[in-house]
Amino acid sequence: MTSTLEGKRLLLLVSILCGVLVIDLAAASTVLLTRRDAPTMPEFVRADLTDLVAGVALYEPPASIFGFTTDPPEPAEVDDSGRVTYREKYRYPFLNASYAIASLERYRRTSDVRWLRRAEVAVDQALDSARGGLLPHTFADTDPFEVQLPVPDYTARAQGLMLSALSRLYTVTKDQRWRDAADEVFAPLMLFRGFFAGAAAAPDPWLSVVDADGYLWFERYTHSTAPIGELEGQIWTILGLYDYQDKLADTAEERRLARALLAGGIATTRRYLPETRVPHQVSVTSIAAQAHDPNQHRVVQAQLLTLAHITGEALFERYARLFQKDIQIPSFHRDGVQIRDALVKPYAPPARALDFTTTPEAPADVSSSGQITYRDGAVFPALNATYALAALATYERTGEQRWLSRAETAVAQVLDTARNGLLPYAFPDKNLFDQELPVPYYSAEAQGLVLSALVRLHEVTNEMRWRKPADAIFKRLLRFRGYAADGLEPPKIWFGLVDDSGFLWFEHYPQGAVPSLTVAVHLSTVLGIYDYWRMTQSPRARVLFTGGVATLQAYLPIIRRPGQVSRLSIQSDDGNLRLHHMVQGQIEILARIVGETELQGAARGLRRDARDVRDGS
Repeated sequence: MTSTLEGKRLLLLVSILCGVLVIDLAAASTVLLTRRDAPTMPEFVRADLTDLVAGVALYEPPASIFGFTTDPPEPAEVDDSGRVTYREKYRYPFLNASYAIASLERYRRTSDVRWLRRAEVAVDQALDSARGGLLPHTFADTDPFEVQLPVPDYTARAQGLMLSALSRLYTVTKDQRWRDAADEVFAPLMLFRGFFAGAAAAPDPWLSVVDADGYLWFERYTHSTAPIGELEGQIWTILGLYDYQDKLADTAEERRLARALLAGGIATTRRYLPETRVPHQVSVTSIAAQAHDPNQHRVVQAQLLTLAHITGEALFERYARLFQKDIQIPSFHRDGVQIRDALVKPYAPPARALDFTTTPEAPADVSSSGQITYRDGAVFPALNATYALAALATYERTGEQRWLSRAETAVAQVLDTARNGLLPYAFPDKNLFDQELPVPYYSAEAQGLVLSALVRLHEVTNEMRWRKPADAIFKRLLRFRGYAADGLEPPKIWFGLVDDSGFLWFEHYPQGAVPSLTVAVHLSTVLGIYDYWRMTQSPRARVLFTGGVATLQAYLPIIRRPGQVSRLSIQSDDGNLRLHHMVQGQIEILARIVGETELQGAARGLRRDARDVRDGS
């Protein structure tokens, strides 16, 4: 009886389980086939938009810092009607959108209706080629991994910037067709990589992707082998979403979806922004490819200021300021160079002061007060600095006050001729190639040596009056040939350059047609920058110093010629025994600072070479 009862219970249990299994399989089948319960987008981390500022006109001044122009550079062309072509025949929707925004800004300033019409034509041209709201790029291109992309290709940043162009058009004209077009351009941003809603398959192409940590990216290269995580394209899309939800979305649902994407994009930017910054260098423009691009760096800097404006987040403004500081100087090799002994004082006893003297040769003349004249009363800034360094060394050895006074006089004489940190040579001269220099001309040598003299005076006297001019002189060393810091024009008067191999040089004759790359001058400047770093702990001074030493290490095999006088310049085979001795002493000092056995060996080699030359062997 008991066994029969147990058997019935077991049969009932099996029947129930089977029924549940059938129901679950049916339900599962329904989910798999129709996805009626599917969300419209995957889950991702979202920022809080409570403090989002409404009604901001993103591309009106001062947003002109984005650099959009009505005269785009080649290979782009724009005809009189506003039609944009790229490489003679191709479509580049991002360029159409940026041209339209620039044209609308000119219309705002001038009220010239031609610019409004050109903006409309440029946008219409891009929309005419759209497929389901997707804006095709119809030219061959590669991703940061050098992978060839299919034609056509699609990019989230074009969708985003076009949303902003449509927003401005709608704001100006109130024409509903721009609002309707915006709905179509927005829709593809809901195409997520590997995600499908309802009965539809996962989209191809797609524009958005959620990474492994749950952060939403708007992708620039959707057919790349992997999402690249590019910050510039991310923020263009964010700004387009801001414009869409703020000015264009017709319905509450459209606005909800746009704000969800906006919140996700902002959260991602906040999360990955610290990983993109490289202090004192161009930022990483692609998380995956670790690419660096100075132009994109400047764009992101401007974008971050705009993000700070619309979100009120101090983080974005802080990083915009940091990005601005980071590109005061270009990128160059400096890996592996470290300051290992920060107590080294290059020109203080017991150092030899590199044969600097208090009795300079003619045509220089020194008065009993320390006033120096050169060629009919002109000031020779480097000579004054070396005299001051020699006088300070004598003062420290003897304690005689007159040598300190003379050093102060010599340096003050140079500062009296200075112009905002620039130290002029106000007499005719020629460069290494026997070419006439303009009057006045400038040299990194003067900037570096006078820096060292000012630092030594500050150390000896503890007087702050020597600190302020040192700041101004160092700041001028942040001028580089052909490099536009902060997006400004490249400087006419510069002191540093990065050669074709990516090494930093400080130039003796910046006004010459061809850089001289004079070794002793480069190292005098590097030591002056080191002295300034000792006084201030300036991060930029440290970067310049390590870059300058890396250059020396790379070019040592060219500079030294065993058994001969070393090259005085990378650009010449000429040698000079006096400068050979100076370079030897400079390298000895640098070897102590950075602790490099290679430099120590080079200094010993140069000493042997000088002895061989003297002995005639």
